[in-house]
Amino acid sequence: MKTVLKVILVGASGAALSACGSSGGDGPDPLTFAELAAEEDILRNDTGGLTVVEPMNLPDGPTAGSATYNGTLGFILDENGADEVQFLSDLTLTANFVADTISGNASNFVDSSEEQYTGSLSLERGVIDRNTDTTLNYTFNADLEGTLTNNGDQYESFAEIRGEFLGASASGPDTHVSGAVTGTIVKNNNALAIVNEGMAPVDNIFYASR
Repeated sequence: MKTVLKVILVGASGAALSACGSSGGDGPDPLTFAELAAEEDILRNDTGGLTVVEPMNLPDGPTAGSATYNGTLGFILDENGADEVQFLSDLTLTANFVADTISGNASNFVDSSEEQYTGSLSLERGVIDRNTDTTLNYTFNADLEGTLTNNGDQYESFAEIRGEFLGASASGPDTHVSGAVTGTIVKNNNALAIVNEGMAPVDNIFYASR
């Protein structure tokens, strides 16, 4: 069943993000938490009037091609009764409509205390389900894998994203993706749950646009 509360995968246009931040050694500095939260707010508003695109109306066949969505990904961790910690990052998500797969990468992680994290999380084994009932389930899913490091602490992801394509109508074309992140992050061999409730400015919903 489709969950109502979702964890962020927030999106923005590729042009906007490339102008603001990059993980490259000689490129611009990574975005701060406050800057990423501002991007999230813009994209939340952008997706407000959009409709879930039915999977059968997505590009299909050998010439369908692919689409890349750029934005941010975030989640909130419950530190076993301590303060909840909010994370945001850059995100690139690619939908391959020929193979019906999802891939991508989240990098430049920063928390709400403006602590930067090295490493990245990748979208693995992502699948688009063209037979899904979008009133009950999401259209695509992928495992979110990798390890982040900060001040000697390691955060290994055992999480999953689930999402849907959004457009001006159910028949497309799709211009955004939105969905949820669920699962666990293991900090130094201690499993921490991803919190399934909003906490400003991270509101547990993801958005990304082409």
